[in-house]
Amino acid sequence: MSYKPKIYLITRDREFLENLRILSKDFCKIKRIGNIKSLSYVNITNSDLIISDISNSDEKILKAAEKLSGFKIMVFDKYSPENIGELLPYYHFFLSKSVPPSEFMERIKKIRDLMTENINYITYLPGNIDFENFYLNNIQKNLSVAFLDIDNFKFFCAAKGVKKAQEMLRLVSTILRKNIFTSSVKGEVYAYNIFLDRFAIIANKDELTRICSFIYEDFARYKNTLFDNSELTRQFYVMQDRVGQIFDIPVTTLTTVIITRSFDSIIELYRTAEDLFRYLKNKGGNLIFSDRRQMSGQPSEKGIVLIAVYDPLKSNYLKISLERAGWKVFVTNDGITTLKLYNRTRPSLIILDEELPLINYRDITNVLRYELSDNKTVIVYLSEIDDWIDSQYKFSTLSGDLNAEKINNKLIALISQNREVRG
Repeated sequence: MSYKPKIYLITRDREFLENLRILSKDFCKIKRIGNIKSLSYVNITNSDLIISDISNSDEKILKAAEKLSGFKIMVFDKYSPENIGELLPYYHFFLSKSVPPSEFMERIKKIRDLMTENINYITYLPGNIDFENFYLNNIQKNLSVAFLDIDNFKFFCAAKGVKKAQEMLRLVSTILRKNIFTSSVKGEVYAYNIFLDRFAIIANKDELTRICSFIYEDFARYKNTLFDNSELTRQFYVMQDRVGQIFDIPVTTLTTVIITRSFDSIIELYRTAEDLFRYLKNKGGNLIFSDRRQMSGQPSEKGIVLIAVYDPLKSNYLKISLERAGWKVFVTNDGITTLKLYNRTRPSLIILDEELPLINYRDITNVLRYELSDNKTVIVYLSEIDDWIDSQYKFSTLSGDLNAEKINNKLIALISQNREVRG
């Protein structure tokens, strides 16, 4: 006979207890416990759940809950409790018992499914192998992915210590689970701890944007459990390195990238996310960026662009903007590589930086025009579009990127003019 998991329920709400008993007959056993301290004498397995009512949340009970192994769920009546920030370190999930009993039980089943996976016992989330397998097996469902990265995590770990770093990871993962399992998510939603300080959420596009906004707000609200008031007021804390140098490190923030298109290769998905993070990290934290570029399976209709720009910020911005508009993009940051890439890719357009090292931009132009007898490639100097790029460095919103569209339209117009001249 297969083992039927138990739910240890600590509540005085008889109606809630009876509803769960009716719905869980074939799924698990409900066992009511008088108080959470009694659980210290119970043999709890990894398949069991502990559900505690919000009324059982005084300081003594919370300390008792902290010592218990297993998955602990806090249930509340209708609205999230005001002191939920204080409760986050002690419980792994937060659910409202005011939802219909059948929906509540569906969420419990989702949590049980999560427990069957190979999870990280700091964050209580599955890892990158589960994420990659699920993503590749469900590409056809057109699910979107959000990557969340804890900014300056290695400095936080160095300054505050390993225990505080684990608390930070646990806080972020609990906020993820709270917003996935507490909010009324309509479709499939899955969360993963794919690398040490990076998390991933898979869901449909509309749900994902909403969930990420809530996570962003919750983290800003509850991170005061990890910093004192003076650090939050100054918005930085002090770190001393091994040779005694003092550094001011910004108070930890989250950077979020939402990718709405599908990839056949997990490497391409990671590479796209890394390109976006590399750009956004230079803008500071607390950013949510939604990458709305076309599906990678669609052919590029606009042609090939070679970006020969020395400044990595501007280069990344142009790459992201033009790929989103449907161009195939190659990037270089010196004159020699520019000529090599030109020979390999034969782009329809080059964005050429006048400050390019190794070979002067005038020499590059002469080589293209005379030595290679090229009269097809349009050359746009970076200075022609530099003002638009500089004004777009507020790149921290989910709204449309108007300057990218201006650049795209200008490039299309330049190519059209060049074709008319040749014709």
